[in-house]
Amino acid sequence: MGRGCIGLLRMWPPTTPARAVTVFWLLLAAAVAWSALNQRARIQRIAEVTAVPEWSVGSPATDPASPTGYENGRRRLILPEHHYRSFLWIAQTQHMLAEGSWRVRWFEFENAPHGRESHLPSPYAWWLGALATADHTLTGEPLGSAVERAALYADPLVHLLVVIAAVWISWTAWGVGAAVLVVLAGVLWYPLAGNFVAGAPDTDGWFVGANLLGFLALAAAWKSRSGGIGRMAFAGACGGLASWLDAPAQVVWIFGLLLGGATLRGLVRGKDAETTLAATGWRVWGAAGAGVAISGWVLEYAPGHSGLLLETNHPLHAVCWLGAGELMAHLTAGGTATGRNGRLLLGLAAAAVFALPVAWAIGDSRWPWQMRPDVGRLSVSHNLGADHLWAWLTREGPSVPLAATVLPMFAAVSLGVWAWRRKERAPVVLFGCPAMALVALASWQPVWWSFAQVAVVPILLLTVPATAGAGWLWAGLLLAIPGIGALRQPRAEAAVKTLTESELVGLIGRDLAHRLAHEAGGSPLTVWAPPEITGALHYYAGLRGLGTFAWENRDGLTAAARIASATSPEEALHLLEQRGITHLVIPAWDDFLDRYAGLGRAGSGEAAAAASSFVAAIHRWEQPGWLWPRAYPMPPIPGFEAERVEVFAVGDEQDAPSAMSRLAEYFIETGRLDLAASARAQLRRYPAHIGALAATAKVDAARREGTAFAETVARLMPLLEAGGDRRGLPWDRRVSLAIVLAAARETAEATAQLERCVRDASEERLRGLSPQSLFQLLTLMKRSRLEFEQPETSALARSLLPPDARDRL
Repeated sequence: MGRGCIGLLRMWPPTTPARAVTVFWLLLAAAVAWSALNQRARIQRIAEVTAVPEWSVGSPATDPASPTGYENGRRRLILPEHHYRSFLWIAQTQHMLAEGSWRVRWFEFENAPHGRESHLPSPYAWWLGALATADHTLTGEPLGSAVERAALYADPLVHLLVVIAAVWISWTAWGVGAAVLVVLAGVLWYPLAGNFVAGAPDTDGWFVGANLLGFLALAAAWKSRSGGIGRMAFAGACGGLASWLDAPAQVVWIFGLLLGGATLRGLVRGKDAETTLAATGWRVWGAAGAGVAISGWVLEYAPGHSGLLLETNHPLHAVCWLGAGELMAHLTAGGTATGRNGRLLLGLAAAAVFALPVAWAIGDSRWPWQMRPDVGRLSVSHNLGADHLWAWLTREGPSVPLAATVLPMFAAVSLGVWAWRRKERAPVVLFGCPAMALVALASWQPVWWSFAQVAVVPILLLTVPATAGAGWLWAGLLLAIPGIGALRQPRAEAAVKTLTESELVGLIGRDLAHRLAHEAGGSPLTVWAPPEITGALHYYAGLRGLGTFAWENRDGLTAAARIASATSPEEALHLLEQRGITHLVIPAWDDFLDRYAGLGRAGSGEAAAAASSFVAAIHRWEQPGWLWPRAYPMPPIPGFEAERVEVFAVGDEQDAPSAMSRLAEYFIETGRLDLAASARAQLRRYPAHIGALAATAKVDAARREGTAFAETVARLMPLLEAGGDRRGLPWDRRVSLAIVLAAARETAEATAQLERCVRDASEERLRGLSPQSLFQLLTLMKRSRLEFEQPETSALARSLLPPDARDRL
């Protein structure tokens, strides 16, 4: 025990000048305070946006017995970037806590009706669940709601722990100057620090943090001049954890390091090739990485197994770690394999490493760069919207985020060249090769930039001269200052008009999900929609869907694309019925369904396939009769007036005049009077159809064409007098007829039609009415002093109205 205490004391940071230490502590306090205030502003902003009430339906009430904390499994937390994986993490953790399980291997809501496997790494769900349980214990709030609150501070807390550990490693190895650089990099580098923001729970922060600590420990072992076995073991364990979290991405680092070792062995000679990392250290590094990786696999999948799914942590990744440790021991020790056993061991190590790419090549697993569906997302808090560096540069030009992203790379290159000229070439080669590989990937797919920034930290630490002194501080500030502008969170604002487009899209997704679920009244809904809104509709109301961005959902994505590209209504209906689709949701701002159409027809030109597709026909308003339009009211937010969400219910085949009547009223209720006029021209083909005449009159009234309205009503009345309304007029068409007659002051006939509507009303029929038609029906009933026979029916009708309509009623 005494020796252990002495060992801990020896690990304490070395003595440094008092002024440098004072500067470090002041800088650390300032960095932590800035980060805390920045995160606090983000949390306040999230709370403010989440508090914005729904406009088309009432907000769900809290329910302590619900797994989500809200009635009927609803959720309300607005995630500013509506990051798909954040939805999954919150939903999975709530499900895990509600079921009392400790891992979730199946998602029901995607790839409907079959569901799909889930391979999300469990450690993050355990972390989120532990924080939520502590919050629930301390506050007494429902456990489901506690998960959403834990999502606000889970990643900032990890960020603090990672920065503290990184400071410790760098101070013990290089001194206070390096600790200054690491603090500034950890807190202010962009996009690296953007992976630890409030309200965007994901494993990216854990993955980046584990690699930052592992890279620092590896570089510190190099610096130690004594083999650094303990640090090598720690570096391997951090890498093994990263493999557990994102095995394909970690493989890129391993192969980059092997490339560095091979380059060092082949191109750098003499003293320039000397390293301080002993062969034993590399073997310990590989064994530690393999041990953590295989332990993670056992915890995730035992007693079952994941099959040959290399997209997730797999025993082959652990085998690769062991082989990489042995190969690095050979490549950097400068020796050669002698004897039969030596050559056999080297051959086995090479086979262990290259078994992984061979398995990728012969199997159907995706390669690491194919695992990033959202390649333009720089971090969990910033979706760049550009597929590569050149697209970013040409679209935005020089900018603060761009400078913050690439500046550390330029610094690493400059210091690497300087170290090369000083004959300190071994660290430049060994750590430069994986860094260059990641920078190349990041230039192609921006999602890799955070990982690439982590990879350059060892280069900076190992190439700065020991005599740098205050240069550490100035270099760190120079690299970090652009990140302040890029990472700064907008402050909370009181007015709804300050909502960003991302926040507004999140609010629309929440309101639409609650509206659809409330209209369904407990009936199961399955939606066909773009991947992003499919995830939102499930998160906020538990709706099921097809295509999402999860790599496990390849079948669902393929099915969704196949529907989009269908070339006939019959084919589309067959595919929709196969999957149990009940609703189509098409937001105007998301063109992913159009891209679906091009993907769904293998071997044909994308443009030609898209033009003749099912989704293109919907855009042209040539939808088949079994699609029933459902008017969804958009929020009255300035700057978003032109946006729309088209919603269609899959139902029974309608006759042509009824279908066109409903479409005309849909255009009226969504404010598109020009399209309503075009529909009116089609309705005139049915001069003796009462429903078509009622819809025509509605268009006339909406366009304030009084003469045309009077003429339409004049053609309508003789048909009613002859009893034309008795021949199977659908209930919702009768409601429209009553509304038109009341507007035309045909009081007797309007009252007769209204009484019949009230008498024949049912829950299903009320749920099928649009909000505007329902409001007009209830208004006429109030004026006529009519009531539904059952109080429950009245309560349901009022609950289906938007809150402002209920107040006006």
